Amino acid sequence: MDLIFKLHKIMVDLNLVWPTSDSAPNINFGRYDDQPHQHVPLARFSSSNWKGILISDEVGLGKTISAISILRSMHSRGYLGGVLITCPGALRVKWKNELWHRGDINCFEATSGRKLMEAFERIRNGEPLVVVASHGILRHSNILSQLNDKTPDLLLTIVDEAHHIRNPRSRLHDAISFLSLKSKSIVFLTATPVNLSVEDLWVQLSHLAPDRWPTANSFANALAPGKLLNDILNEIAKPFPDLKMINDQLRKLELTAAYHQDIRLKELIQIIRYDSRWMNQSIADVRREAADLIRQLRPLNELVVRTRRRDLDWNMPKREALTLDVKLNPEEWKLYGEAKRLSLAIIKLRNPENQLLNWALMVPERMASSCLHAFAEHVNNQAIEFEKEEGEIGVFDEDESPPNKPMARSERRLLHRLGYMEDIKKAAEKLGDSDSKYEALRDWLRISLQEDPLGGILLFSHFRGTLKHLQKRLTEDGFECKVVTGETSMNDRELIRTDFRNGLFDILLSSEVGSEGLDQEHCHRIINYDLPWNPMRIEQRIGRIDRFGQKAEEITILNFAVEGTIDAAILNRLYHRIRIFENTLGMLDPLLGKAIRVVAQGELESVTYNQIRDKEEGLDSLISKREKWLDERATESREWLGPDPGIEHVRATSLDLGLDLKIDDLRMWIDYKLKSLDKSAQISRGIDENQWILQLPRWIIENLSLRTERVELFDRWHSGWKSRINKLMVSSAPTWFTITFNRDLARENAELEYITPWHPIIQWLRTYSFEKNLEMSTMKPPNWKLVPPPTCRWFVSLNENNIPDECKWAICLDWNTKGLKQHVIRRWLLLDKNGDPLEEQDGKEWKSLDLIKSYLPDLDEKSRMGRALSELKIGLENDEKSRLYPILNELKNNARKAWHTRIDRELMQLEQSRIRAKDSQKELDPRYERMKRGLIAKLHVELQKRLDELEEISNSFQTELKPRLIIKIAN
Repeated sequence: MDLIFKLHKIMVDLNLVWPTSDSAPNINFGRYDDQPHQHVPLARFSSSNWKGILISDEVGLGKTISAISILRSMHSRGYLGGVLITCPGALRVKWKNELWHRGDINCFEATSGRKLMEAFERIRNGEPLVVVASHGILRHSNILSQLNDKTPDLLLTIVDEAHHIRNPRSRLHDAISFLSLKSKSIVFLTATPVNLSVEDLWVQLSHLAPDRWPTANSFANALAPGKLLNDILNEIAKPFPDLKMINDQLRKLELTAAYHQDIRLKELIQIIRYDSRWMNQSIADVRREAADLIRQLRPLNELVVRTRRRDLDWNMPKREALTLDVKLNPEEWKLYGEAKRLSLAIIKLRNPENQLLNWALMVPERMASSCLHAFAEHVNNQAIEFEKEEGEIGVFDEDESPPNKPMARSERRLLHRLGYMEDIKKAAEKLGDSDSKYEALRDWLRISLQEDPLGGILLFSHFRGTLKHLQKRLTEDGFECKVVTGETSMNDRELIRTDFRNGLFDILLSSEVGSEGLDQEHCHRIINYDLPWNPMRIEQRIGRIDRFGQKAEEITILNFAVEGTIDAAILNRLYHRIRIFENTLGMLDPLLGKAIRVVAQGELESVTYNQIRDKEEGLDSLISKREKWLDERATESREWLGPDPGIEHVRATSLDLGLDLKIDDLRMWIDYKLKSLDKSAQISRGIDENQWILQLPRWIIENLSLRTERVELFDRWHSGWKSRINKLMVSSAPTWFTITFNRDLARENAELEYITPWHPIIQWLRTYSFEKNLEMSTMKPPNWKLVPPPTCRWFVSLNENNIPDECKWAICLDWNTKGLKQHVIRRWLLLDKNGDPLEEQDGKEWKSLDLIKSYLPDLDEKSRMGRALSELKIGLENDEKSRLYPILNELKNNARKAWHTRIDRELMQLEQSRIRAKDSQKELDPRYERMKRGLIAKLHVELQKRLDELEEISNSFQTELKPRLIIKIAN
């Protein structure tokens, strides 16, 4: 007797048992709020031709959750292997907690180099550990020297705050180089990937796509369309766009090789040149259509995902930036002037022939601008090696390059003889108790906390001395405050932040160590006591409170404008770096709002500025830069764009194509699978509609218990699972427990067993019929035997509501391609009676096929379908080759140059280290030399492997068109 099936149930089984690379099993699952933009990284990661992706969402939008979703999606699809997550030390505990609470992952925390090597050994022996290790551990010379030989093959490497590797001379960059070469996939997370130049981004992306751009210059040239697209976006934002200017820019894009025959560009050209709506009241609609296409055309979309708050349909708090204008008294000005003289003297000692400013040596003036009293104390109590000032985390600010060598004794003696230090000490002694900047802060704090005592206030400064001085003065004035710096232990940091969140004190004073990855969304006021030189640092600071979960309607950002200080020079650098970032990755939300304008205005109109503007390189153009910057923001950062529809489109496409998995679908699939194995297994409703009772027979419990002992499976690392199964093993019948499929209930009740596509029960059910190595016959169900599932099943439809009359066949196909990466995508296709595809294919008609019946085709039907699929395969393969081969040819040309660029860079660094060691009459660290030589050797090996791989792909491009379901339409 022919069996009747529900097509939808068959599709659920197909998506679970035979998952594709474009499937979206996580859309409805995970212990976190479902945000559409967090599905975009997974979609890009899965479809990319490259090794990985950089998630560059603005601070506070949940990059950690996006990364966990990628990892769990890989587990859902059956991928197993070791995973390394590396992050700043302050974030290690956060990652451990997030993996447990959000992803049901019990990670291995590598708190030392020895622990990391132990984890690597276990991964090498087959355990799919998820390891969390700090950047600091990877920087250790001893660990670096071992990475060459002891790094196992990894399924995935996740690098949080990946901008820390942008310096190719850093130890962390060396460590990530080893790890990326041994990783199947890589995910980088950073809201601030660009700092000094686009080369910062190139260095990071070179780990994800090693031979995409062989040099920094080729990368910069590839980004040129980004500037054109931004210019077009700017023009579209105007009340009366200059369409001629836009057309000129579009012609340049048409001539760019990367956009040759690009359908999206053609559509944009049609809108700009021929759409009559530019001339009538519908201009808002056509603007948005054009803007949406521009967002899709950004040159780095294949490797970088960047979401802004303004791209989302969120009710985010408004940023209100305030400025306190501070005027220094004569005694304060005297000390500041001496600090400035000292900075310039140090620069001239180091660079007597060079008139350009050395920003890294201007620490004395920056310290004085931050806090004159802290600077005075430093002068009185410390040696004058100002360039070794440790700043916020015990090393130089990452935005700056440290000097090549510490200050020599001869330099110190010369500064003393010239009277610099004596003059500074005299000025410091005359300073007395006056502190104009602190007094302005104190008065504002009193008013703000009196008006709104809830939430507290977060204050940032670059310098430890400033924070120490502020803590002393604030405490004396009756404020409750605590300090977090790089010297604060990890445990103490967590305790202080928890106390601040619970309202046990009013003001948290933090160095930059508190601005990365740590959330204080309960707070809605932030103070920049001094300005960092990098606008991304400002965004990191603000992002601690301006993030998802912030309940306040408005957040306050307080800044200080101190006339005539180094703030003007800092502003100049801010303008320059903002432009670099925006031309590379798109527009920023306002970082300082009107505050930056007030500071600029005060500086430009001050007498002091007019006296120094001709002497300091770069400041002479500040006026024009400021005017241009203000003009660009006259449109409020193109607020008219609104939410990015492309974000919701990614999610909607997965739903339309049936690539998702719904809660009820998963529950019914489990029920069906279990009962097909044993009638005594069942799922029944619990105490409310979202709770269920799962009852399992003894032999299934034994199977699940056995899996927790198998080191190659992930079951033992699923949080709490092994303990629960062990309890069931020693309990008396019935063996049942409470479960839920609902993400909201799972978040509220951590004790409930949360059933997801990556849960051990699901993974056992989806692979059970493939298991051939079960050793104990008692663990097999009654009448069990191995029956491989058919590769293709034939059916006939019993009803079809919206199927076109000319449609005679509906086919579910898997298109498998093995090019730069292997991809398997699943689509439905409608065919006519001759086996030819219908012209209209929207991908949804199959949903109209509700009931289907098993069907045995005749020889003619099999032959006709075989010919149709063969012709379809040829067409799809030709299309794929036309897309792949131009990239492949480009990579062949790039590969040698790209890899040799990296090899030459490592050789140069090794030689420079030898020279420095020789000059200082020391031996080169043998561990460093061994590490560098190992990395160079590995790069040579990887180059040859890459060349062989590209040649193999070119000679034998592999494709397969596999029909999963063939349904005859009985109309």
